[in-house]
Amino acid sequence: MSDAAIQIRRIAPLSSVQAGEREWRSAGVPPGGPMDDFSHAVANVLVGNRPDSAALEIGFGHTEIAFSEATLVAITGARVEARSNGVRVPAWRPLLIAAGSTLTLGPASAGRFAYLAVAGGIVSDTWLGSQSATVHGMGPRALKARDRLDFNASRLPAAFGQSVPLRGAPALVANWWADAEGLIDVFGEAPLRLMPATHVPLLADRNALFGRTFLLAPTANRMAAMLDGDPIETRPTSGPRMSGAEAPEATLERADPASSHPRTELISEPVTPGTVQLLPSGKPVVLLREAGVTGGYPRIAHLASIDIARLAQRPPGSAVRFESISVGTAQWLWRWRRQRIARLAIAARARLGL
Repeated sequence: MSDAAIQIRRIAPLSSVQAGEREWRSAGVPPGGPMDDFSHAVANVLVGNRPDSAALEIGFGHTEIAFSEATLVAITGARVEARSNGVRVPAWRPLLIAAGSTLTLGPASAGRFAYLAVAGGIVSDTWLGSQSATVHGMGPRALKARDRLDFNASRLPAAFGQSVPLRGAPALVANWWADAEGLIDVFGEAPLRLMPATHVPLLADRNALFGRTFLLAPTANRMAAMLDGDPIETRPTSGPRMSGAEAPEATLERADPASSHPRTELISEPVTPGTVQLLPSGKPVVLLREAGVTGGYPRIAHLASIDIARLAQRPPGSAVRFESISVGTAQWLWRWRRQRIARLAIAARARLGL
């Protein structure tokens, strides 16, 4: 066990260690990973880590963490008030925390998940090749008070670059930072971007997801985000249950006593984070990091990968609107974001003397 560690004195609900995705979909295991993979990656590269290194994902609430050794950290994601020994410190830039110091994070004023990366990465148990915790009772669990997390202090950077000391605070703050808003509009209210999926022909109106405002249901979690609003109607269909290329005829129509429109069900087929399914109630649900790998509801759209983080950061009750994009545009956006993170990583390592 390393001598360098962080001690969890108080932790917000839904907090955990998150790293890269698991590549075990073929065995029925959800990929998991950070809800906001963008903020998670930026926190890591700001301290010289790989983008997918293990870091803390912190839910909504108060968190207090003690550091046994001098530690380079970065805070990103949700807008939280962070303090080192009572003195406020900024986010989205490297912070050199002195040994014996305590870092506190308050509830978020915007967003849902904050991220805390430690230089060298968190040392924790792995399951199926990933340190990411799950909500399914398999693999690493969520964090709780009095947990101790080791980290590799030997990987502190040889240089911190120019820094600004904070009066009364045992911390140094880098005078350079990541322009989060310039990289991706994490907290903006711009429409989320969708691509059409296999079962769009089942909809009475192919544009039913567009031109209206949904509200994020309070049940949103690491598995899925349900959207409240007027139900989306499906066109009347009948026939045997089929799948694949034979859809949209691959339907089974059933009466739903609680609804005036038919229920459309399908044979279960593969789904991924970002898949938008239509529930029997007519409500759309967007699958997130820990959703199952198959689903039997109509797949009416797919959220662009770059926008999964934006949806994950929206609190319950938030307005959600969509706009349509092509698959090619979604792929370009994903490559663009990946390149921006890579450039930031190069610049950060140069500033840190790594």
